[in-house]
Amino acid sequence: MSLPVVIRRDQSHIFESASPRESLILFLHIKFDISRQQIRGYVALMMDVPSVAELRSLIADYVVSLTRRRD
Repeated sequence: MSLPVVIRRDQSHIFESASPRESLILFLHIKFDISRQQIRGYVALMMDVPSVAELRSLIADYVVSLTRRRD
């Protein structure tokens, strides 16, 4: 697993650095309510296949830990 890199671009150029054969893209819709402001937007995570596998494993472990707390 490698450290993340932040790339900021407008929507017409966001995928220029992605290699379609080696990357998967995870879109997250984000909504924050802070005081009287509402912030909404999307976050695109470009991930290689090993990173996606690691993310799936971490999410599975988290779900298992939640179910164990109920017992």
